[in-house]
Amino acid sequence: MILKNSFRTLTPAGEFISPFKVLKELYNLKKKYNKNFNTKCIKDEVSNFLASFINAKNLYFTSSGTEAIFQILKAFKDLHTNPTLYLASYTCPQIISAALKANFNCHILDINKNTLEIEYKDINPQKDSILLLSNLYGLPDSLTADLKNSFSLIIDDASQSLRTKRENENVGTSSDTIGISSFSRAKSISALGGGVIIENSYSDSKKELYKNIFNKISLNLNSLKKEETYLKNLILFLKGFIYYTFSSPYLYKIPNSIPFLNLGKTLIDLDFKVSSIKTFELLTLYLSLKEFNNQSYTIKNAKKWKEVFKEIDLISPLEKRNLNLSNITLTRYPLIIKDKKRREEIYKIFKENGLGITLSYPLSLKDYKEFNNHPKIKTETTKGSDYIKDRIITLPVHSKVKEIDIKKGKVKIEERRK
Repeated sequence: MILKNSFRTLTPAGEFISPFKVLKELYNLKKKYNKNFNTKCIKDEVSNFLASFINAKNLYFTSSGTEAIFQILKAFKDLHTNPTLYLASYTCPQIISAALKANFNCHILDINKNTLEIEYKDINPQKDSILLLSNLYGLPDSLTADLKNSFSLIIDDASQSLRTKRENENVGTSSDTIGISSFSRAKSISALGGGVIIENSYSDSKKELYKNIFNKISLNLNSLKKEETYLKNLILFLKGFIYYTFSSPYLYKIPNSIPFLNLGKTLIDLDFKVSSIKTFELLTLYLSLKEFNNQSYTIKNAKKWKEVFKEIDLISPLEKRNLNLSNITLTRYPLIIKDKKRREEIYKIFKENGLGITLSYPLSLKDYKEFNNHPKIKTETTKGSDYIKDRIITLPVHSKVKEIDIKKGKVKIEERRK
């Protein structure tokens, strides 16, 4: 048992479905539709289920979350000559990749070091501007009527918060916003990839803009060349088998120890591919939604981790936001360790002991070499995000986190303190 426990290594996030269950679901759908069965049947089935799950009006599937953002920005750019995307200084850098591909200007805003939310003071959005809310780790960013009025459009990114509610609405589904989500590893729904654009209700004042945007999105997505082949779906099946098998706490140590796999690394792809979502990705998404419907354990696990760190001087953005915890489903539990050296020590200890810790994004957006001195990127002060990048850790809260992992973390922290 000692050897087994020492080999135990947690994934930072993500819960994967067995690909054999996906094949079984494919068989069931074929049986249901009989002679009328085709790939459209699968897409409609998944679309209807997801729309009902998050209470969305319409859904438009894409090959990735990055492409979902790109398609919205591209449609908006076709209607406006010099648009600007406003976004947080500490978030996924692929958002910038999508903006640059759509020929957008980017305006990077600093974040609050206690809550991780954007600081809006002294910001006067330009005409034809879009705000993107990242909603990191399952924490919903504030969305007020003033914000909706200040920007032409708001993109509500639910990739890490699809199951979280903001004032009793799922993140990504608020009126007068366009939602998006990614379904890759470490997201709210960890399928095999793919993304979605979420059409919501809109007020009369924005009706024309939204209708024009979604008309263009539909045209752009329908014009994409279909790349559906048995070989590509077979590769996805094998990928699903690998994800499902090696996400086990007793096997994850193997891929986690291989450097070139870049597990947990933040990668930037300025030339990302735009294509259609694959059938096996849709089916995996469908079953993942069904299988992992109730994730109330994420908050319970976060509370247990917080107890482990009770003697350490830190900030918990989850607590600082004063949220209704019954509405929150975390993808990871973020903590800000005030002492940078202490943070490095904790990371090293937890990493060595397979406790699923990450340092999240390594840089403020302005500091990635791909974006340095880019003429289309404007940056405000990044004092908050610079503070965060040197002090943040995230801890796993998924269903495979057990009491033995929490106790191991507690013991290691106490050993270090002696």
